[in-house]
Amino acid sequence: MHAFFSFFQGPFHDIPIRIILALCTGHLIIAVGSSFGFFEVMFINGYGQSLTGSFFIALLLVQMVNSVTGVLHVRLPFVPPFKKRIVMQFIFGVGLVIPAAYLLACLLFKIFGYDIDESQYVNTDFPLIVTFILLLNIYYCCFDYHLNQKALLLKIKYYHRKKVMLEADESLNTIDLQYLNVAETDLAFVYREKGLSILHFINQTNEAKSTSISIIKESLPDEDYFMINNYCIVHRLLIYKYEAISSRRYRLFLRKPFEHYNNKRQVEVSQDFSKNFLRWYKD
Repeated sequence: MHAFFSFFQGPFHDIPIRIILALCTGHLIIAVGSSFGFFEVMFINGYGQSLTGSFFIALLLVQMVNSVTGVLHVRLPFVPPFKKRIVMQFIFGVGLVIPAAYLLACLLFKIFGYDIDESQYVNTDFPLIVTFILLLNIYYCCFDYHLNQKALLLKIKYYHRKKVMLEADESLNTIDLQYLNVAETDLAFVYREKGLSILHFINQTNEAKSTSISIIKESLPDEDYFMINNYCIVHRLLIYKYEAISSRRYRLFLRKPFEHYNNKRQVEVSQDFSKNFLRWYKD
């Protein structure tokens, strides 16, 4: 159920907008094909039944374009050059959805006992639906572009923050923590000792907990914290430098005022964690 909802929602999180668009489009299709006015048509017999059918089709069309754009968002991100992305959006978001719209209309007419060929659907409603589909694709292309630009900006900020941490002074006391979005109450590192997890904070306070170190790690952001061995978790900012002590083990040098925490469990990256540590620290 959760997987279905995630697929239905997609990366855009615009379900209320989809419903409003489908409802308005459903009403517009009925109003255009009617001899009554835009608002008067709401009071004729059978309006509710017609609106339900039109709304259902419009919502399916919105979902189709949403799903196509969601797949392309992952498989073919909206980044320069845009030509291939726009062509693929047109092929799948327009070329496949328009025939689907016609087939859905045929099905709806058949359910209500009408022949679509004897109606004015092709001359009046269908051009409106094609326009609706084109506008939907433009809307989701713009939305997708915005999301990609936002993700790119966050990525740039992440790598800049990481670079500043790597090149920071040897002492935490001379580093602008606020600029790096690090609070004095944030965890500096955690290590396991005598059945307890000892939590040390940036402000040099500490706390002992019986919680396992693996559970603590799950609650911490991966971009800032790394589990260097089975006994210790370290904040990225706390690492001043490291050196190899064997082919697959590394020794960390912590920034002041934590440099005196230097026993093996607190500063040694074990063999099982060394490869991922280098990827996490450098990439």
